[in-house]
Formats: sequence, C-alpha cells, structure tokens
Amino acid sequence: MATERFKNDKRLQVLALFALYYVLLNQLQSANAEIQHGGTCNSTDSGNVCKPPLVCKLEFNVCLCPVTQYYDSRTQKCESENNLKRKNIKCRGETDSVICSLSQDDSILNTYVSVNSSSQVIPFSQGQAEIKHLSPGTYYVATITSKFVIEFYNKIITSTVAVWTKPDKPGNISSVRKTKVQETSLESYWYDITFEASRGNVSYYIFMIKNTKEYTNSFETKKTTISNVLLKPGTTYFFSITAYNGNNTSSDVTEGSFKTNAE
Repeated sequence: MATERFKNDKRLQVLALFALYYVLLNQLQSANAEIQHGGTCNSTDSGNVCKPPLVCKLEFNVCLCPVTQYYDSRTQKCESENNLKRKNIKCRGETDSVICSLSQDDSILNTYVSVNSSSQVIPFSQGQAEIKHLSPGTYYVATITSKFVIEFYNKIITSTVAVWTKPDKPGNISSVRKTKVQETSLESYWYDITFEASRGNVSYYIFMIKNTKEYTNSFETKKTTISNVLLKPGTTYFFSITAYNGNNTSSDVTEGSFKTNAE
C-alpha cells in the first residue's frame, strides 16, 4: 500500500528527491571540508584537506602549522617562531659575573643563559640567572635559550645580548717617589705615584688627587704609574682611582690618602 501510494503521490516523490539532494550535498561538503588545526588527516584523504596554511604532518596524521611557524591559540593563526624570541631581556655585568633578567610578563620556563668562552649554562630562577667566574672588564655575548614544544616538535629559540663585565677595583697606592729637583718658586717636588693594577681587562684609569687647600688634579693613564706629579713635601693628599673598560663602564672607586716625605 505504501509503495503504491508513493508511486501515485507526486508530492511525496518531490520531498524524497529533496531529502536525497541534501544528504548527497552534506556528504559532498564533508568530503571537501578543510580540517582545522589539530584535526586528523592522512595521505589517503581524497577530499579532506588541511585549512591553509596548515599542512598534514603524516608522522602524526594531524593538521599543523608549517615549519618555522607555530599555532597561536589567541589569534587562531599560524605565527612566525621569531615571535617567540625573548624581547624583554636585560643583562648587566658585574666584576666577575653577568646577570640576566626577564620581565614578569615573559615566561621563564625552560629558559637558560650562557656566554661565549664559558661552558656554564644557567637556568633562570625567579626571573634571573647569573653566570659567575668571568673575567673583569671583558666583552661577552649572552645567549638566552628557550626550549618549547611546538606542533609536537621540540623547538629551541635563542636571543642574544651584548654585555661588558665591570673592571675590577684598582688597588691602593704602592709607592710615592720623589724623582726630580725642587721647583724653588713653588716649594714643590716632582713625584712618581704608583698604584696596584685592576684584575682583568682595563682600557684606562682616571687618577684624581687633591689636598685640603683646594689643590686638585686629575690624570688619565693606561699605566699604573703617574709620572711627574708636582707635590709639596710633608703634605697629606687624598686620591681616588677608577678603572674603565672598553665600553667606558667604570669600576668601583679606590679612595685613600698618603703623605709626602718631609725635606
């Protein structure tokens, strides 16, 4: 009865054709659907393709971003791995170490720092990492390495920061020696003043000297002896010595006093 009714009912036939059309259309759309990030794919798919620029990584059978890109869940797009480089890094040099820090808004997970000419690789802890036992007054390149798991792969992203260690603090004065005859008109003598060198690399020193009667003089020198300094005998002088590296970064200041011998 139902078959006879269908054969004789044009309306039912039209409805059946529409139903079949929508079933076939849905199957066709499904066969040609673009697979989103993380969706399953395989090499036998004749119609299902990854949504560009995603590619089907056959070792995982998953639609992923191309090489050198990663999927940003915030933008829902493939982004360049260069965006993962640490941008908020600050490094400063101390006398024997380099200290690098990351800002609070930058992740520190699986992030390490190293410098050239040192085998140390130091992990960041509470936003900071310090490499010790370095040479004072020396130029270093700090390499910050971050390890990520991106698109099922282990990725290493590096950033570099140039930094100088501070020169070591100069030593004290080791000798004050009279070298030339008296300048009669000034009642003074010529002296050589020698001080102890800084450890490590020093580009130059600034030596300043004064007494309580407003005498002040300063010298820039690459050596540790200041020659031909005109001083009065039997007089107390105050001095300061500062070392500078090739980046004009200063050391801590050595200060003190000495008294020239009486005639």
